Amino acid sequence: MSSQLRKKFNELIKQPMIIFSLVALVTLIVDETLLFDAQSRNVTVSNENLRKYVNVNYGLDNVSMIQSYIDSLDNVDKDALINEYLENEALYYFAINRSLDKDDEELKSVITSKSKNVIEMMVNAEQPLPNDREAEAYFNQHRERYDLGQTYNLMMVNRHDEKAELTEELNSKNHTLRQIVSLSNNHGLDKVYRDINQQNIIEIFGEEIATNISQQEHDIWHGPYQLDNSHHWIKIEENKLQSIEYSDVADKVKVDLYQELVDLAYQTIIEDLISQMRVRKSV
Repeated sequence: MSSQLRKKFNELIKQPMIIFSLVALVTLIVDETLLFDAQSRNVTVSNENLRKYVNVNYGLDNVSMIQSYIDSLDNVDKDALINEYLENEALYYFAINRSLDKDDEELKSVITSKSKNVIEMMVNAEQPLPNDREAEAYFNQHRERYDLGQTYNLMMVNRHDEKAELTEELNSKNHTLRQIVSLSNNHGLDKVYRDINQQNIIEIFGEEIATNISQQEHDIWHGPYQLDNSHHWIKIEENKLQSIEYSDVADKVKVDLYQELVDLAYQTIIEDLISQMRVRKSV
């Protein structure tokens, strides 16, 4: 009897469906016991963890703003947020336990980008804004950055036609601004530019014409310069150099100093992290 049972059993387990079921069962057991770390299932849903999740996934940086958002949720929306968080944690541990993060440059790029954002947010949160004493000292060390440089006033006559005798006419007598404006028949263009620099002139006329203008004698009319379908007569006046004081640019100086301190703190953290690595070079 037992021999017949063994024979039937052996025939049974040779069936394809039975073999498939046994393989699936073994795979499930191995997956549950070996591939999952039991500790990975210990997930705590706390305000702190929800704040971190909202910070990264909702683009909110300010701690009080994040907490205000969470507090504003009703029970249904808060449960939805918790389910989002749990799904995120489940997918994260699924990837880690299966080593999906190993030797994947694209995934590594995503993770390092997030790490960079987290470090930058940490540094920004910890770095206080500079006070006036610190900012003024920074201004005095880097005064050349805030110097306006040479500026100019530019007067223009803009015409559709090339009126060659206009240059002599403009220089022959002093015209009022109203008279100069009346000489233009291309009224879609500006006729006066104040406190502009050489870069502004380049942006208006292009580098070749701007260079030519800057080399001409100041305070007299030159032209015509052709630009597209328009002709221009130009008179350039050089403004007196202005001395910039800290009070004129205090806000900008504070922003510049703050950003420099943030960049320095970030680089310090990165260098510290690199120093903790065991680096072997083969190149």
